[in-house]
Amino acid sequence: MMVADSKLVSYSYVAALLRAGVQFIAPSPAAQVKDEVYAALDLTRATTVDWVPGSDAGKAAVRRESYRVLEDTHTLKGARKSDPELTVRRILFHSTANAAGQ
Repeated sequence: MMVADSKLVSYSYVAALLRAGVQFIAPSPAAQVKDEVYAALDLTRATTVDWVPGSDAGKAAVRRESYRVLEDTHTLKGARKSDPELTVRRILFHSTANAAGQ
């Protein structure tokens, strides 16, 4: 299992990892997840994460930030037309604080 930063999520790196059979986890670069993806999230299908940030520990439950998780897929395209598309599992996190800020 390889754990990396967002620089790992490029066509060439992902292609090499998939060919080698290496499992990996890395955050998608913000530019690769379009606003439309987040706007279209169906939060009724999301799983609520049972976690409370330390900064919210003393707050009433209705005032705490909450998080939800959804799973889908992400397709990467190579620079050449002959490059095969690569499809990987993607986990999307929804934060009420981030949503309010946007």
